[in-house]
Amino acid sequence: MEVVLKELARDSVIKDRVLRKRARDCARISFTKHYVVFSDEKEIAYLAIDHMPGTDYLLLYEIFIKKEYRNKGIGSRVLARVESIAGELGYSKVALHAESFDKDIPKKSIENWYIKRGYSPSESLEKALEKIL
Repeated sequence: MEVVLKELARDSVIKDRVLRKRARDCARISFTKHYVVFSDEKEIAYLAIDHMPGTDYLLLYEIFIKKEYRNKGIGSRVLARVESIAGELGYSKVALHAESFDKDIPKKSIENWYIKRGYSPSESLEKALEKIL
C-alpha cells in the first residue's frame, strides 16, 4: 500500500472526521508542518513534524493512523518518509517523545514500536528517542 503525504495549508480541509479532530487538537507552533497521509486517494493518517531551527534533529511530533489502517505497515512507511524528509532538509537525526494519543495503545507499545525501527534513548534530549540517519 503506497502512502502519499500532503502538507496542510492554513485553509486546507480534512474530510475525515477523526483525522480532522487530531489535526485540530495538535499543537500549532510556527515550526510545525502538518500532513494528511493518503493511500488510494483516501485519508488514512495524520502527521506533524517540527522543523526546529538551530538543531541537528527533526522532531517527529505525531503519527496518527486511523484504526482500520493499523498493523498494515503504514506507520512504518510514514516513518520512513519522515526520515527521508529529515535527510533532505539536512538533519542528522529524527527525535521524538513516544506518547500515545490513543487511549487504547499503551505508551510502552509505542516505545517498542520505535525501538524496533532503530530508535534508541536520546543522549541529549530528556525522555526522548532518536535515530541517527
